[in-house]
Amino acid sequence: MASSAREPIYSAEQIKIPPQLPEILKDFAKHIIRTQPTDILKESAEYFTKQAALNSSPRKSSSASTKLSELQLESIYNRFGSPQPSGGSPPTLINRKDIQEACEEIGIGSQVVADIITLGAWGDRIPWLKFWALSVAAGYTSLIPTLHKVASILSGTSITKPEPGVADDSKPPLSRLPTAPFKEIFTFLAERDDGIGPDKTAKVLADLGEEKDVELSSFLDKLDAALSA
Repeated sequence: MASSAREPIYSAEQIKIPPQLPEILKDFAKHIIRTQPTDILKESAEYFTKQAALNSSPRKSSSASTKLSELQLESIYNRFGSPQPSGGSPPTLINRKDIQEACEEIGIGSQVVADIITLGAWGDRIPWLKFWALSVAAGYTSLIPTLHKVASILSGTSITKPEPGVADDSKPPLSRLPTAPFKEIFTFLAERDDGIGPDKTAKVLADLGEEKDVELSSFLDKLDAALSA
């Protein structure tokens, strides 16, 4: 009888990979690549704590409100918007089915997804960044707080601009806002807002400049001034 010491400790049949593990690790890798934390272990703990809270929250019905939670918005962006682990850029268009499945996994009702797609007048191929922009906008009544929320998620911070008339003395933390996705989102939302003319749009785009990223706090001050003028 052959010695058991010569037998492999593991075999292909013994290794059982949970079906959700590859997607979980892929999303986590995208998050780390996007945020570039100085303390990866601490960031990992915070990331998985958020994901656990998101997955344990009650599932919403298909008739739920279109206002999405910050965790849901972050999850959608991390799924489709972060650089690929291989270093490649994220795709521009996503199949409708992929968006529906991703949203269902985090408790976003099918009717909510359908409403956003209808609002964007899209078919089977969805420009995911614009879909995400409308998902953020659904939770606000005006453009400025929508853009602040967009900026906070793109820059990996947790700032929230209050609705007009609500006092808030908090200051956003020093962070960097990636300009390319913000330009695309801002231009898309500004075109849908009758109160934002070409002059204001041009001013905001000029403030963003041609740099890869800008300092978040100072840019938000310029954004408020440009859109409130």
